Amino acid sequence: SESVDWLFLFNPSLAGDYENTGSDAFNYLTIAGVKWEQSDQLQWIFGAVYTTGIGDDMFVPAIGFIWEPNKQSSLVFAGPIIRYNHKLSGKWEFNLGGQFVGNRWHTEGIYGGVTEKRDFRFRSYRISANLQYNIGRNHALFAGGGFDFAGELELETPTSRDERDVENGGNFELGYQFKF
Repeated sequence: SESVDWLFLFNPSLAGDYENTGSDAFNYLTIAGVKWEQSDQLQWIFGAVYTTGIGDDMFVPAIGFIWEPNKQSSLVFAGPIIRYNHKLSGKWEFNLGGQFVGNRWHTEGIYGGVTEKRDFRFRSYRISANLQYNIGRNHALFAGGGFDFAGELELETPTSRDERDVENGGNFELGYQFKF
């Protein structure tokens, strides 16, 4: 209908040790749901999130909203993800956001003469800002930085599990975005 749209996001990642990179190195975040337009400025999101990379495989229901107070600005809140976008011009956009980040790596190596599998996980919450240049309707380049906090590392072997807190720290990113 005019007020209901389907929503689907699939965000894959590949993280391995370049020698034993297989299907275990592939992780993803998937969001599926419905977006209901209450008014020209407010849309509600109802759906579910499934992720394999931040920690243990996780499936949770999701609720959120998209608020567009004017044609240049929008605020998206969807669970632990929050993002503010401001269009500076026809080509340039400024983005502020916060979200969970992390990945897990399944590695295999020889330790003490024995081949052993180890799982390494990193998780934190990131607040960030970036500047985006829209090349065309579906293509964009972006650069930005941010701050990670509340980070945790976990190393799991067949016989042990070690968890540690990570110091807060900055990050920098460059990227390309393709919009369907």
